Amino acid sequence: MNFTVGVFNIDVRRCVRELDDDQWDEQGTGISADFAEVIYFDYPNCSSIEMVEQKVESQFPKSKGFRIDFIKSFKD
Repeated sequence: MNFTVGVFNIDVRRCVRELDDDQWDEQGTGISADFAEVIYFDYPNCSSIEMVEQKVESQFPKSKGFRIDFIKSFKD
């Protein structure tokens, strides 16, 4: 199965919305200010939603403020 996942970063979102774009330290954090909004990623050939969640967590760790907004399956 193929999946599309929407990911954002809660820390970036808070900073950008409560302060402004210029306050987010991309260089220091290594996380783009773009993550204030949901960014879409495709995960092809995954056997389950759990597999997708594991892949997302390894790329975008919750400990660094990343959150999954949605997971949708799609046909190729």
